[in-house]
Order: sequence, then structure tokens, then C-alpha cells
Amino acid sequence: MAYDDRRDENEPAIVAALRKRGDTVIRLGRGVGADLLVINSRGPHVIEVKDPTKKWSFTDSEKRLRAARAKHGVQYHVLM
Repeated sequence: MAYDDRRDENEPAIVAALRKRGDTVIRLGRGVGADLLVINSRGPHVIEVKDPTKKWSFTDSEKRLRAARAKHGVQYHVLM
């Protein structure tokens, strides 16, 4: 099954801001449960980017990742 890789329109600006402050940013693929893995001096951060101009909810994969990361103490952020 082929997936398109649509990203939120605000993601490039968020990635640019994170990289400008020195963070390592890795874009994750569809179905992973998050959009970005960000690594900086405070550790790894799982980032879900949402477009504040659109109605959104968490997908099943996002819900699973949020539960798993909580179990292991990894930070999960929703950025808009």
C-alpha cells in the first residue's frame, strides 16, 4: 500500500526553528506515531506537529506512541 507523505504546512518553520537553536531533527515517516524526533542537550523528544488552523485529533499510532513513551519517560510534545 502506498502512502502519500503529506506534512502539516507549519512543519518546515518548526523544523527550521529547532535546527537554528542547534537541535538535531529527524523527520519520521507515516504510521510511526509522531512527525519528528528531536535530540538536544535535554535528551530525545518525540514531536507531533499539528496545524492550529485545522481540526485535528490523535491517530491510533500517535496514541500508541504516546502511551509507550510515557512508560519509558521519553518526552512527547505537540507543536503548533
